[in-house]
Amino acid sequence: MVDKFFLVSFAMIFLLGFSCCKSTTDVIVVNENDIANDSLQQEVNMDTVDTVSEGPRTAPAYPGLIKYQQPDGTVISVFLKGDERIQWAETKDGYTILMNDNGEYQYAIHDDDGRLILSGVKVSPKNKRTEEELFLLQKTPENLFFSDEQILEMKQSFD
Repeated sequence: MVDKFFLVSFAMIFLLGFSCCKSTTDVIVVNENDIANDSLQQEVNMDTVDTVSEGPRTAPAYPGLIKYQQPDGTVISVFLKGDERIQWAETKDGYTILMNDNGEYQYAIHDDDGRLILSGVKVSPKNKRTEEELFLLQKTPENLFFSDEQILEMKQSFD
């Protein structure tokens, strides 16, 4: 199941990046209050109608650095990865992160079956990482990715 909050935020960032931000050094600031605004959601949805109706094409995530405000007010820098079907993000130093149902980015880990899952540990700016984060990251490889089974599930849920 595609996370609605992530999909809407992904669409907003993609549209903003595509229409006005050509440089990979541009920074876009997004917070969950912007996403919650119904008129903004309608605007994004209306802007994407033509693209969606043209066929099952996908667009890559905005390649630049994004400043994202966590629900607790903490601002983190992330790179969005993937497209409309397969979505994840990475910290500036390459750790894979996923958004939970509350709009909070957490570090991703692999479970025993190789599936990418939330660790339960909130992402903080690199210079403000907690002992819990540092301990987790010592044993977590960078650039983790979804299992083949998860990729198939995401693609099927999008169609």
